[in-house]
Amino acid sequence: MNKKAVSILVCLLLGTMVVAQESAGDIFGEKLSRILCTVITILFLVASGVAVIIMVLNGLKWTAAGDDAGARKQARDGLVHAIIGLTIVMLAIYVVSVVVEDSDVPMLSCGFPVWGSSGESGYVYTTGSTWISGGGVTGYAVYRPRYVTTTVEVTPFVIEQPVTTISSLYSYTLALKSGWNLISTPLVLENSRISDVLSGVNYNAIYTWNVTKYRETGEGWSVYTNGVKESAQDIHTIEPDRGYWIDVNEPVTLELTGTKPETPRITPVYEGWNLVGPSVLKSVEIKKTTSGLDYSGVYGYNATAVLKNADDSGWRNFAKADNFAGMKPPMPPGMQESQNLNSGHITQFEPGNGYWLYNNQDENWIIE
Repeated sequence: MNKKAVSILVCLLLGTMVVAQESAGDIFGEKLSRILCTVITILFLVASGVAVIIMVLNGLKWTAAGDDAGARKQARDGLVHAIIGLTIVMLAIYVVSVVVEDSDVPMLSCGFPVWGSSGESGYVYTTGSTWISGGGVTGYAVYRPRYVTTTVEVTPFVIEQPVTTISSLYSYTLALKSGWNLISTPLVLENSRISDVLSGVNYNAIYTWNVTKYRETGEGWSVYTNGVKESAQDIHTIEPDRGYWIDVNEPVTLELTGTKPETPRITPVYEGWNLVGPSVLKSVEIKKTTSGLDYSGVYGYNATAVLKNADDSGWRNFAKADNFAGMKPPMPPGMQESQNLNSGHITQFEPGNGYWLYNNQDENWIIE
């Protein structure tokens, strides 16, 4: 390798080292350091390429020398000079890397192939005392391989954190009249245990309709009776989208607390009578809400109307099929069967109310 080329490269390396030490915090010095580093990179690549070419040529010359001792000596000297020159270049770069690493001066990434400080091929970055590997932060990070130190400007990255969703709690006031009430919960209750929801309420029992039980035994009522031990009860919680009959001995107001049900959601309905109660916080149209169902009609029950007018049976209907007016839903045990199920009409599902729905097949009800 040419002695002049090696001398120039060494001078540039030493110049970079001096600039790096004397220009800490100086913008002009930092730019000059980048320029010098770029020049060093180019010269390093050129010197490496020249060294390889010289070694290949002298290797061929050695092979072709045969018994010519002079030619072999000349080839050997060429190989030795190339190796020594390349070694000097590598040592100079290493010296600069050590000095710059201790100076904490940002320098341009020279892009030398290196082994990371962990012993694995690659890069290790740091800003201050925070170490990251294989990622990036905004700004500059010191690039610390084993035998060269430079600086890279790394791209920002976002650390994904698990998202915790805090659901808002809603309250709903449900007024119960003396006697029978057909109710539902408009919320997913925070505490759905019947013993807690109806704590302090003077009632006899609360019923819901179980289609599976009805198909298996012919008796579809599931009941929670006031004053009976928990283990003997058929049901234990009040669930969204279900209807419940409750027999109350005196008027009372329930304060329900919970979250809004997700939408859309799926509620199974079955062929025949279903005791439902769409969990909504505002009135919704029956026709629109049940548009995807194959059903005959809906019955609602107005307990207030019964108390105001003895001739009012309380039953209200929404008939989709012509013959629905003559269809009678099951009555909970102890409730007097009414002969008049057509005391009025309804067009909407109301929050907190329960309903009888007669469906013509088993299917899923998508409530939006």
